[in-house]
Amino acid sequence: MNNNLNDVFTTTISGLEKAFVVQDITSSPLITCKSEEELSQFLEKYPEFDIVPLEQDGQIVAIIEKDSQIRKPIDISMLVSAEESLLNFLPYLEQQSFYLVLKGTEIHGIVTRSDVIKLPVRLLIFTLVTHLEMVMSDIIKNEGGKEDEWKKHLSKDQLNRLKGLEKKLRSENINPSLIELTYFDDKFAIVGKIRSLGAHFESEMKSIQNLRNTIDHSKEYAQNETALKEFLCQMERTDHWIKYFSN
Repeated sequence: MNNNLNDVFTTTISGLEKAFVVQDITSSPLITCKSEEELSQFLEKYPEFDIVPLEQDGQIVAIIEKDSQIRKPIDISMLVSAEESLLNFLPYLEQQSFYLVLKGTEIHGIVTRSDVIKLPVRLLIFTLVTHLEMVMSDIIKNEGGKEDEWKKHLSKDQLNRLKGLEKKLRSENINPSLIELTYFDDKFAIVGKIRSLGAHFESEMKSIQNLRNTIDHSKEYAQNETALKEFLCQMERTDHWIKYFSN
């Protein structure tokens, strides 16, 4: 089973890395303040800009942060490839609020923390959490024993919900596997008991479930620095548990 899970993990992560890249959330073409233009005039035209790229002789030479208005020459720490995986890149936004995006050797766009709410990021996170849920399903199938055995790990409310859904589907001549009817919280309750993972595991799973609910209902999740930090922690928790179970 472990080899199978590891193969699925490797294939899934490889697919996610190729499917979702920095280019997908880049604001492009890059709007710049020309060297001969007054910064105040530029900001009047673009009051929503927190980061102002400065252009001289057709090249981006520096950036100015709106709040401090300090000019910072371009250096390598500000750059990211357009082809960089979002899965690898997103945690870096906790360290720095923006990155200039390279396509080939040219700067052609910018990514800021506000871009974390764009659709490709939502799709990436939803896919990650779904993958975690599928991994837990495999654990239950392989380690949970028969239905009567793994069902004993569910609460009374969870069991009643499961039985109600099963009854409804059978009345419609649909007879799926019972594990397919379990919810995310059902699965982590069962896996937590099977593997004796304790309260810490349950707490982290609830956090991940909240993340998926937020994504699923199109709510904001990075509206400020604190929210962004929690979002990135939830993403890293999801990745951690996928790797833990798969390896």
